[in-house]
Amino acid sequence: MADDAAFVEVGDADAMADGEMRQVRVAGSRVLLCRVDGRFHAIGGVCTHEEGTLADGELDGDLVTCPVHFGQFNVRTREAVAPPCDLPEPVHDVKVEGGRVLVARQPRA
Repeated sequence: MADDAAFVEVGDADAMADGEMRQVRVAGSRVLLCRVDGRFHAIGGVCTHEEGTLADGELDGDLVTCPVHFGQFNVRTREAVAPPCDLPEPVHDVKVEGGRVLVARQPRA
């Protein structure tokens, strides 16, 4: 994981329940922050197929469904798992410190 300067605070960990997702801004980009089974995950917030806003979709377990054409991504692995999506989302490292959620400014390479 990158050093602390490479992370941005995006909110209070207790403010998100399991099964919730929200769009956050990280270094000018839309990122989808999800809490699944007590762990936070962050992937690109824009569908790789038609640029739909994933935060406007539905989260069911670890799958987020795009509201435009109903393609799906796994928020744990970032992979596209249902057509028409076929390209993975960028994934950002996430950590919780002092009850605050921090997301890496840059996606993993």
